[in-house]
Amino acid sequence: MSGSRGQTYLDALLAVGLILAALGSVAAWVFASTPGASDAARTALPAAVEEARTIAEASGGGATLALAQEPAGGAGRLRFDVVLFRYRPEPGSPFDPSAPEREWRVAGAFRASVGPGPVAIFISSSGTASFAAWAPGDPILPQEPACSAPLSLVVAGDPATVSQAPASPPPGPANGLEYFSIDCTDARLAVE
Repeated sequence: MSGSRGQTYLDALLAVGLILAALGSVAAWVFASTPGASDAARTALPAAVEEARTIAEASGGGATLALAQEPAGGAGRLRFDVVLFRYRPEPGSPFDPSAPEREWRVAGAFRASVGPGPVAIFISSSGTASFAAWAPGDPILPQEPACSAPLSLVVAGDPATVSQAPASPPPGPANGLEYFSIDCTDARLAVE
């Protein structure tokens, strides 16, 4: 009789374990995308660019905004960091990657027209902009990159949506996508 009781106990533990595993899978799937990511980006990114413009003008040596995707966090939550630095990382500049002026964490995933990975937006004191695939831990740039086309950014709640998004906004609803651009001659973030 005690053998059948032990078997029933093991069966119950196995059933509970399977139920918890199934619930964990469902939770990971539900939280894999970050709802409200485009709303968060629509607020945070323009504020970051405007603050960078103000610092660039005041510093006389420009400013740098660095964007980098964080790895997926607990339950699949995604976010990317936007870090503002006084000055630009070029020879002779007092740029210091260990001394950011401000940092934002924005929900979602992003893709920039300069390619995958981190991107930096360099804003001059006169309000022009250039861009490069660059992160604060990278070596300083031998010179500021030339800007031949506006920078485009796409933000969504998950990396799959961002990677499959068209380069420019589709007609009609954007289905959770947010499109931004920054022109070379005027470092203002436009929501497309």
